[in-house]
Amino acid sequence: MLKNKLCCRIYPLVIILISAVISAAIFYFRDEVGQFRFLTEKGAFFDFLGISMVIAVLPVALFYYLTEKERFQDSARPLSLLGFVPALVYLAFFLF
Repeated sequence: MLKNKLCCRIYPLVIILISAVISAAIFYFRDEVGQFRFLTEKGAFFDFLGISMVIAVLPVALFYYLTEKERFQDSARPLSLLGFVPALVYLAFFLF
């Protein structure tokens, strides 16, 4: 029981960190400038923060939904990572 409580508290933070890395890559490649504008421009940081949270919504929601289902409880972590697929497709659009 304790392991499940710690899992449900720490894993969403890991998902938010992963979404921050993905959104930083999107900001880096989006304007084809090759710099992190969200670190230097005033309003761009809040855009970066908003995009990071939007990217994290789907994986966190999948994680909590699947941990409640008894059938998918053991595979909730790997399946919640599938929530990053739309953001990675969007990033691939800028790379290629």
